[in-house]
Amino acid sequence: MKIKIPIELDLETIAHITNAKLIGHNLPVSFISTDTRKDVSDSLFIPIKGQTFDGHKFITEAYNLGAVASFSSEQFWEKNLSFQELTKPILLVKDTTEAFLRLAYYVRKRLDIFVIAVGGSVGKTTTKELTYFILTELGVKSHKSMKSFNNNVGLAISLISADKEKKVAVLEIGTSSKGEIPYLTRFADPDLGIITSVGKEHLEGLEDEYGVFLEEIELIKYVVKKGGISVLNIGNQMLGEYFLSIPEPKIGFFMQDKNGSLEEKFKNSKVGNSILVRCKLEQADEFLNSTFRVFFGEESLHLRTNLPPHFGEILAGAFASVLGFFRKNANVQELKRISEIDFGKFENEKGRFKVIFLRNIFIVDDTYNSNPTSVDGMFFSASFAKGRKIFVLGDMLELGKKSEEEHRNIGNLARRYFREDEAFFIVNGEFSEHLFKGLNENGFSVLEIGERPKISQYLKKIVKSGDYVFFKASRRCKFEEILSDFSDAIRNQVS
Repeated sequence: MKIKIPIELDLETIAHITNAKLIGHNLPVSFISTDTRKDVSDSLFIPIKGQTFDGHKFITEAYNLGAVASFSSEQFWEKNLSFQELTKPILLVKDTTEAFLRLAYYVRKRLDIFVIAVGGSVGKTTTKELTYFILTELGVKSHKSMKSFNNNVGLAISLISADKEKKVAVLEIGTSSKGEIPYLTRFADPDLGIITSVGKEHLEGLEDEYGVFLEEIELIKYVVKKGGISVLNIGNQMLGEYFLSIPEPKIGFFMQDKNGSLEEKFKNSKVGNSILVRCKLEQADEFLNSTFRVFFGEESLHLRTNLPPHFGEILAGAFASVLGFFRKNANVQELKRISEIDFGKFENEKGRFKVIFLRNIFIVDDTYNSNPTSVDGMFFSASFAKGRKIFVLGDMLELGKKSEEEHRNIGNLARRYFREDEAFFIVNGEFSEHLFKGLNENGFSVLEIGERPKISQYLKKIVKSGDYVFFKASRRCKFEEILSDFSDAIRNQVS
């Protein structure tokens, strides 16, 4: 990926920023690149070392393809003496990824930009995309992180790819282990931090839901210390209690349909001049597109969207983030224009509850990721579907010691929303046995299919006009391939 640097830099300045030792002559740098498979010409090459790859092996290739200079870890340089014969400049650092983050932070501080950082267990990408969409539709020149770029490299790319024209940057901050949120947050240096949710995710590294909470609130701790704006989903009990303990400025948001009594609770609490954003679901059509009413202060807006019912919580969070930006800029009246936005133009990233209509069958692509919280959200929206509901469920990964328990508990979640006769389940994966048991114990019809190609074949035989077929699993399960096979089968079906 070749990125244009939005400010003027040279190698000596970059060396100073990143605590690097420059070997070779100084020269200006206008581009950054991290991948020799893409254009690296006229770029500073940054070799990234991951668990299964090492970009250092491609430094020579980057030079041959036109890179003007490269970073290198001191350790790699010392172990590969042949690289010392290279004639182009090189910057030696302890860690190339941290050097990239330091450089990105420098660029972020040089730009006059308001940074919104989005954290949370589920809904980060959609919240980021929706916040960016609303701001852009209101005429605010905005920048966003691409796809789900929320780790160290993704954050660095997101920061350094902004430009001078932008007024707001909406970025994701992700975590899978203790310490990642505070580490990344200091480089993002957000002016507003939002936590979308706290749920059972990455339990291998974070142990339990409280461990997730402790990690996620590090984002808010940074924002509070900076004097920025805190935005929290007060529909979550732990986040709601934490909301009451932090100073202003702060904005709480929640979805009324799931937490109808919250507004009174927080009105009777000491929230000072804090604003609460409440989202109420008014109706959902057969495509599960929803109409919401969003309440803030004494105002409310009627919004017709292409979002599923459980995204009302995400809409409230995005609205609260936009509110925070305009409140900071003393221009809250701009929010009323949100009711004029055509939400039908909103396009989310792939695999996030997208409804596909083929031959009178509703196919729901929710394959990007899965954990207990996001499955609960999918079930909530699916409960508004009028036809028969077929769920193809795979593994929820990275749940550690709680994996078997949480997969079995999916049956209890399903029971909250469906009768035994209105939902049918197909399960697949390492934990399919536990999914099967939990669903079966709750009275649902469930079939375990071990060979993935057979899933689409079976679905084709049983699916009927008006059915809804939902696909959901963790990313590594690649359920989008099953969905694609099934969609192709339906599309090519002879009438």
